Amino acid sequence: MISRISQRSIRSSAKCRRLGLNPMPLARTHHATEGWRAIGVADWAWWDLVVVVVFVVVVVVVVFFVVVVFLVLVLVVVVVVFVVVVVVVLVVAVVVVVVVVVVVVAVVVVAVVVVVVVVV
Repeated sequence: MISRISQRSIRSSAKCRRLGLNPMPLARTHHATEGWRAIGVADWAWWDLVVVVVFVVVVVVVVFFVVVVFLVLVLVVVVVVFVVVVVVVLVVAVVVVVVVVVVVVAVVVVAVVVVVVVVV
């Protein structure tokens, strides 16, 4: 019985080779690391993986801080623009009020002078 099984496996493995297939069953050849080996990671040492993890963490932290700094700068620019606009509006309002007061005072002074000249 053993010889019959081995003959059958020899025939099936020869048939597989002719078809270009792997004669070994999948359970014997497939390992958990084959996917990693395909991308070249299975043979890495543990410190290589630590370096990759540290690199990824550093990149994520740097990107996070760059985004935060960018948002803070945008916020600062928005606040500065808002303050400048408010200051300009207030200055224009003060100038308009001063001009109106000067014009009203000038009209009153001219009216008083005209009344005094006409009456006297």
